[in-house]
Amino acid sequence: SQFAVDLNSAGFLSLIATILRRTTPLTWLGVLLCSLSLWERGRARERNILFALLWTTAAAFILMFGVARGRNSPHYLLCSYLALNLLAGLGWFYFAQQIEKRFAAIKFQRILYIGLLFLLSLQAWSAASAFPYYFTYQNPLYGRDKNFPLFPYGEGLELAGQYLSDLPNAKDSTALVYYARGCFSYFYTGETARFKPYYADGAHTQDLLDSIKSADYLVVYYAAQGQDGKYANYLKALSGVKPLREIWLNGYQYAIVYQTDKIPASVFDALANLKPAQ
Repeated sequence: SQFAVDLNSAGFLSLIATILRRTTPLTWLGVLLCSLSLWERGRARERNILFALLWTTAAAFILMFGVARGRNSPHYLLCSYLALNLLAGLGWFYFAQQIEKRFAAIKFQRILYIGLLFLLSLQAWSAASAFPYYFTYQNPLYGRDKNFPLFPYGEGLELAGQYLSDLPNAKDSTALVYYARGCFSYFYTGETARFKPYYADGAHTQDLLDSIKSADYLVVYYAAQGQDGKYANYLKALSGVKPLREIWLNGYQYAIVYQTDKIPASVFDALANLKPAQ
């Protein structure tokens, strides 16, 4: 993707929304508790410095990639996630300290430790529930897109690769795949050809037809291509073809596998006359 500087606030807001959507409710609440601790009197200087460093780290990556168009994908914010989770941990620790002070006359420590262990277990379960695709986690309080997952990274393509590898003569076959490198090719025993984005622009139909006809299988990564308008007419042309396999994860359709010799001539005619998506 191309790089450009954009000072529009929409860039920052979209990254903040992404972080809110990909962090757990416990992280939200922990960060809030950490923020409340800033008003406590007599806080240690070292803790002030630690809080400042973590807040600066979280904010710096949001600001930096909020202005860097073309470099604003969620994986660029991983340091912000780490900083926010550390802040959340400190926030819960501060909360536990306040509870312990209030109930100092009661032997409350054991219950407090059990409560913190329970919170830690809930946080770990939130990650485990997304296994093995941890980056697909979505905060249940934020809401869920009904049609497409949030910024797919190739999840499910390895399942398509494994499925095709189990078919007869897999080693002698070729698959034309979107997101071919790594996501699919590491799991497929045959030859992997890369579906290039310009194939579907309406100006390179011959390249598209040649690539499909030279392959045994066509793998559409619907989770990503379905969200990109430039593939709309391409996917519409293929919509009447019966798939060899569909890959679904968490209620989303991720990948569609077609056997190219089963694609009707009428579909190839439609692809030959593909128009640029508006």
